[in-house]
Amino acid sequence: MTVLLGGGALWILAYVVHLIVWHIRIPRRQAASLLLCFLTVGAAGAAAIFSLVSAGLLVSSPLRLILTMLFYSSASAIYFLLFSAIEADSPTLTMMAIIGRCGPAGISRDRLIEALNEHAFIRPRLDQMLRDQMLIEIDGRLHAGPRGRLLASVILSYRRLLGEPQAGG
Repeated sequence: MTVLLGGGALWILAYVVHLIVWHIRIPRRQAASLLLCFLTVGAAGAAAIFSLVSAGLLVSSPLRLILTMLFYSSASAIYFLLFSAIEADSPTLTMMAIIGRCGPAGISRDRLIEALNEHAFIRPRLDQMLRDQMLIEIDGRLHAGPRGRLLASVILSYRRLLGEPQAGG
């Protein structure tokens, strides 16, 4: 129970710090800022817990401390994945918003496709990838940046492991 409470409390603290920072000003590089926020809170939390145990103010085994940090890290990783979906302009969410605005009358498939053509999903993602240095632009041409190559190699290796084809996303 202490692992759940300690890791959960630490995650909630990181989440509150994240909300405060984003309410003050949304960072330009949100993914990097979110990672920094959660790593900083995690490191400070681990140091605080270790200090309390060392001072005898908190009784806990080293295994419980490790499990607490593993729980915190796992919950944080799940949040990063969810946040990336929330942060980006999703085709699915856009479709649902268009359909929702049509009310009880609904929308024909052809009209939905026409409405989707008015939305540029790629441009915001492209700008974000350039900001995050997943892509770099050299002489007006786009190339995979070091981060982009690393991410692509990890994903493609995992797809090979699963027996999935290389193309697609």
